[in-house]
Amino acid sequence: MDGSPILQAVVDRIVDGERAVLLVGDDEQELVLPVGWLPEGAGEGSVLTLGLALDAAAGAARADGLGGRLERLRRSRSRHGRFDDGGTADAPGPTA
Repeated sequence: MDGSPILQAVVDRIVDGERAVLLVGDDEQELVLPVGWLPEGAGEGSVLTLGLALDAAAGAARADGLGGRLERLRRSRSRHGRFDDGGTADAPGPTA
């Protein structure tokens, strides 16, 4: 995985046929995932390899989307008499 961290996990149990509880790493931190995310054939007792990778393009797209939502929220608040600091046109906002 291009030098990214690789962890081993054990499928500890399946809960209600919907959630898989994994014990991750040497300290066995619990990670709960939808059972559909498990590889085909995995079940209780299976050992899985987990890796992490940075997706810079998806991160940039998400940031662009969040910026657009923030701008729409600011415009909506200004149309409704609210300031960016949470105050209203009738009452002052927070003071320092």
